[in-house]
Amino acid sequence: MLMLVATSTFAQDHLYIDNLYIRAGETKDVEIILRNETTYSALQTDLVVPDGLQMIDDDGEFIIRPTSRLTSNHQVSSYQLPDGAIRILVTSQNVWPISGHDGAVLSMTLKADDSFAGSKALTLSNTIVVEEDGTKHVLDEFVAWINVGDVTGDGKVDVEDVNAVINLILKLNTVADYPGTPDVTGDGKIDVEDVNAIINIILKV
Repeated sequence: MLMLVATSTFAQDHLYIDNLYIRAGETKDVEIILRNETTYSALQTDLVVPDGLQMIDDDGEFIIRPTSRLTSNHQVSSYQLPDGAIRILVTSQNVWPISGHDGAVLSMTLKADDSFAGSKALTLSNTIVVEEDGTKHVLDEFVAWINVGDVTGDGKVDVEDVNAVINLILKLNTVADYPGTPDVTGDGKIDVEDVNAIINIILKV
């Protein structure tokens, strides 16, 4: 049973997804990772999947798999909210702790539409984690980038993406000319830092 009492925000604990690359028509397994100093027995999060990407389901039931950090005492359930987000719940009737303090707790399979292109955001929001005594904590929203750096939307990160950002800086083109996100660093600006970030992706730095 998910019992919620006192609430606080824990900046040092995170529920997140690593940035990933997925091409049009491709399926990919994706992990939801919990890094936690405090021990928790339950969690809730809302997964927002961008247009062109979908979670694999079985007759309308989303397939979300527990990892070895969860025990047979944990139940995983999910449902779609009216706004389209997928609410994921991990509960334990016996208030069993989630083992360990770093690593994947859940995995799922995502599939990209045949027309999927560009860099897009995959968001975990409204994340709540619950200690064994019922104390509830709210974790920060987390955004994972899909195909980050693929500004041109051609399914790869290369010199064309570097050129695209340079053209934007020089105002030779506009953001509307590209399907991907040129603000690679996510700082709200398009500048030389984004060029450097793409070069680092290409060089695998």
